[in-house]
Amino acid sequence: MHAPTEEQAAFRKASVALLEAPRGIIKSTAGAGCGKTTALKGAVQDCNRAGASRLLVLSYTKQLVSEVQGLFGNLAVVRTFNSLALEAVGARSEGRTIGQLYPSHVLQAFDLHKKKLPINAQAFAKVIIGTVSKFCSSADSTLSAAHVPAWVREPVVADLAVRYATVLFDALRVTSRTRLPLPHDLYVKDWHLQGCPGLAHFDQLFLDEAQDASDVMLSCLAFAKRASYVGDAGQQIFAFRGSQDAMLKVPGREFPLTLSFRFGPQIADLANRILECKSTPPPIKLRGLAGKSSRVGPIAASDEHTRIFRTNTALIRDAITLRDLGESFSIVGDTGDIRDKTESVFALMRNSPREAKHPALSSFKTHDELAEWASDHRDSETAQIYFLARDYELREDDLVRVLAGRGQSNKGRITLTNCHKAKGREFANVIVRDDFDHSLAIAKRRGDAQLDEELNLLYVAATRAKQAVELQVSEFRV
Repeated sequence: MHAPTEEQAAFRKASVALLEAPRGIIKSTAGAGCGKTTALKGAVQDCNRAGASRLLVLSYTKQLVSEVQGLFGNLAVVRTFNSLALEAVGARSEGRTIGQLYPSHVLQAFDLHKKKLPINAQAFAKVIIGTVSKFCSSADSTLSAAHVPAWVREPVVADLAVRYATVLFDALRVTSRTRLPLPHDLYVKDWHLQGCPGLAHFDQLFLDEAQDASDVMLSCLAFAKRASYVGDAGQQIFAFRGSQDAMLKVPGREFPLTLSFRFGPQIADLANRILECKSTPPPIKLRGLAGKSSRVGPIAASDEHTRIFRTNTALIRDAITLRDLGESFSIVGDTGDIRDKTESVFALMRNSPREAKHPALSSFKTHDELAEWASDHRDSETAQIYFLARDYELREDDLVRVLAGRGQSNKGRITLTNCHKAKGREFANVIVRDDFDHSLAIAKRRGDAQLDEELNLLYVAATRAKQAVELQVSEFRV
């Protein structure tokens, strides 16, 4: 094992010193590829040697948990935040289906089509879900008008939404007897309202990807005795789920990690250039490892590489083209939900609404109704899937085969992934595809917050490369 850098050593020393305090928080802002996992492992080892036997490492995804569990062995419990909450509240023992709540569930549960409402029943169901979701991601203990989505401007709708959302939340709680699915954010909120039993048991916890913590997560972590937060504000890409950058929001002594071992100065300079376009540029600069042979520029079509997309539908279009060309490729992640939505779209296009079984599409009765809605909500994923299916109407079987994973190679020469699934991973050669252009253009019109998140997504995509990165994004193309 390599000797720790001065920055890593300082963070490890501070983690051990924290054990002497009755309570406390330290933070480490770590740039892409700057060895935060190595620093975390070293801190856990040092704390264990100092006598701490009850250590918890919280990672953001199941994939990352499985990847890092072997690094920590028996030194620490490694979990996702959701799995910790799920176990604590005993949700699995209730036998409920755990998954997303759709408007069709709410329409049926409240029989909204038969109610006299101030707006369309489908739209009102979305307002109710949005209100419950915002409450679940908040640190609040009571659902109120503050949780109604900001785009709801009519007071009558807002007041009614709070009443329905309160009833729905109570009906969805873990111990409720209902056939409705149990959303992931709801059992986390349930744990929060119970005072996060079990969390104070640990001597110290280490929160990885702290920039993606929501208000409810940060409120839960307040029940811990001691915590070390590690994150990168530039990699905050889940604001749409209510993420709040703990590196900025939570007070604590700072121990930055700025030297990237993943790539050299050229890619580090590109990463800094992207982040400098944000409304609030980061206070630290990423440094590339001197002498590391990595570059920014075109990647030969014949080279093995990974293509990173902003949207799933752009990825699928590329996959079909590669299949037509006889290229060897593989897609990172499960495309089952997209396949189910696509099959439901095709059912509506065949005028068979009963076969449109996906909850996101089951409320549409005709193809024309879906087409009109998609035209008005062009940037939503469901609308993009509709346009994808429409464009491949004569190739339904080919599209469904790709979404079912057929024709892929386990060791494909070209790997396809989106930026959210690429996070936490690294690849030799990366091509960042041009579908980022559309999202960046929309974000510029909508304001700083939206643009900052799009720039974070681009930063994440560009910094997955170890050897070479090619940006096909107009503003940053080299």
